[in-house]
Amino acid sequence: MSTQSRIQGVRLKAERAKKHIRDVDSGIRTFCDSEPYTLEIEPKPQIQHVALYVSSVEPIPDEISLMIGDAFTISGVPLTILFGNWSMLAVVLPTRTLTSLSAKVPSNMHLPLAREK
Repeated sequence: MSTQSRIQGVRLKAERAKKHIRDVDSGIRTFCDSEPYTLEIEPKPQIQHVALYVSSVEPIPDEISLMIGDAFTISGVPLTILFGNWSMLAVVLPTRTLTSLSAKVPSNMHLPLAREK
């Protein structure tokens, strides 16, 4: 995969991630606009006030939870495409180069290395 096509893939996935985030925002707003809670008033005559409390709340729809999961998952994909991981380097780089790089880079760091064909 050329660097240019990899960058284009990253841009497309990032745009898709933004759509997922907008969908989550819309789902949450719709849920909140439906007033999924019941408020009640409890008189407090000894202090001449009333207490306002939430007496019931509807559960968050499963669909919203799934949308949040999708948004998190797809948001990480562009970084994975852009930076890849060390296991991919073995295919792209000669073993000698990979060995010398591994000695210099911490094991938890992933580098965006590729060789165009």
